[in-house]
Amino acid sequence: MGRLATPLLLVALASQGCVATPTHPDPRPFPGEVRLDGEWTSNWGIMTLRQSGTEVTGKVEHRNGALKGRINGDLLVFEWEQPSNRAEGVLAAKGKGWLRVSHDSEKMVGAWGYRSRYEGGGTWWAERSRDE
Repeated sequence: MGRLATPLLLVALASQGCVATPTHPDPRPFPGEVRLDGEWTSNWGIMTLRQSGTEVTGKVEHRNGALKGRINGDLLVFEWEQPSNRAEGVLAAKGKGWLRVSHDSEKMVGAWGYRSRYEGGGTWWAERSRDE
């Protein structure tokens, strides 16, 4: 009976929504319009973001990365990727992430993960770069 109980338990948990699925936090309402165009200083180097409506694309300095996502409320949900670099022995990588935008649109804090996961890789933060 022990062999049968384990698969049945997994089926029961999955049907009840108890098995973890890759996800991100829920968006919250944002006062006004989020504008993310421009240069950001982040823990992954300089990020340059371009926004068209709710769509956001960008380049990330770390390992020549790129991201593509969508804004919903105060949340930017995105997919990221880094190309391989054979000369440096770096394999291509990709995943997902999310950044929560501050009320003044000057900072973002969130997380990233590999492949289909939105978390598990670490934190991701950014603040708008300032010209001096």
